[in-house]
Order: sequence, then structure tokens, then C-alpha cells
Amino acid sequence: MRLTLQPMSRYLFLIAALAAPGSISGQGSLRIDQSKAIAQAIQLREAHYKKQGQAIISGYRIQLYSGKSKKKALKAQARLESVYPDMSVEIKYETPEWKTLVGYYDSRDKAQIESRELSAAFPQLIVRRDVFPQIELYKEH
Repeated sequence: MRLTLQPMSRYLFLIAALAAPGSISGQGSLRIDQSKAIAQAIQLREAHYKKQGQAIISGYRIQLYSGKSKKKALKAQARLESVYPDMSVEIKYETPEWKTLVGYYDSRDKAQIESRELSAAFPQLIVRRDVFPQIELYKEH
């Protein structure tokens, strides 16, 4: 037996479901499972830097480009280097995308301030969280 609802019944059913206690209360739980491979990759990266005597910190970087084209990533790098030759720019491959990243910042505010200057040339830029050796932070400033 198949249950079909008439148009008016559909709306009443929806209203009843939404009005039920706890349906929109904002209560509940969220479970996030992280792949063991990701956790191992993070540990390996941290171990690599620790072996070199470098502390790893969580900070921010400005992302100028993210996409599948290495050519576009390199083009963004060249464009930045022609206007700001003193800024550190890095091309990074994070499967499945190429990324053009600029700077090392310990706060989002500092990255946002610098990103405003770059946004005219790179309107698609974003400020993103990243992990990097602490030494990089001090090279920048």
C-alpha cells in the first residue's frame, strides 16, 4: 500500500513536522569522524618539522588562487611577484587542486588587512587557516 498525500495534506504534514517539539529547538549533537589517514598525515608533517627543530603553529594565509590548473596558479604567482616582489608566495598542490598562497599571519585580522590591498588584483582571494613552521611567521615581519 502506497501513501500519497493530497496537496493540502502535504502542507499540514510539513507544518505538523516543523511544530513538533524539538524539531527546531537547536538541540542535538554533531559527530565528526576524521579519517585515520588524515590524522596520520598531520602527525607526519608535525614530526618532520619537529625533527628540524621547528615548532608548528596554526595561523592564516591569503589564498590567491585555488583550482585544477597549475598554469593559472603559476600565473597568479607571477602577477603577485611583479607587483609585490618582497612578498613570499607559494604554489602548493593539495589533491585535487593547485593553490597560490601568500604570507604567514598569526591572526585573521592581520591577514585581512593585507588582503584588502591585494583584493583589487585578486578579487577571488580568501583568507584561510593553515599550519606552518613558526619560523615562517618571523621571516615575514
